[in-house]
Amino acid sequence: MFLELLIAGTSLLMLSYIGLSLYQKKISNQIKSKTLETIRTYGEISEMDGHLTVKIDHQVYEILYIQVPANAELTINSKNKWDIHQIGKSHIIDQSRRLSSPYPKIVIIYPSTLRIKRYINENEMVFVSYQDKVYDYYLVRLMELDDLLKRLTDNA
Repeated sequence: MFLELLIAGTSLLMLSYIGLSLYQKKISNQIKSKTLETIRTYGEISEMDGHLTVKIDHQVYEILYIQVPANAELTINSKNKWDIHQIGKSHIIDQSRRLSSPYPKIVIIYPSTLRIKRYINENEMVFVSYQDKVYDYYLVRLMELDDLLKRLTDNA
């Protein structure tokens, strides 16, 4: 009897996990397709060397997506080391492979709406605006994407 309950409970947990994962993937795909529609109104989207790019006037930008949970903060420690901080835990991400292409990048942060921070030295940090080019990329939250694209179109 106990074994049957254990198997049923484990099965239920696995089905819940799979269902939640599929739902999150669906939401992520919807966000990506919506952002690509927005980007398409400002430039020509293509794939170059396995990288998703947009050409705005004569400048090519690589488009990247970083999923940061809604209640988490993103902090840029260095060009390649980023920290996602949630309540009680921190997760360091090495972005060196992702950011290695020669094109300037538009990094779309979703679904988090918290302000992005960046260390400028060992003990000072600043907030990053979508207008600020950090190293060779723009960090933009979903709600700021249209503003960034307008700005890049105006400056090109």
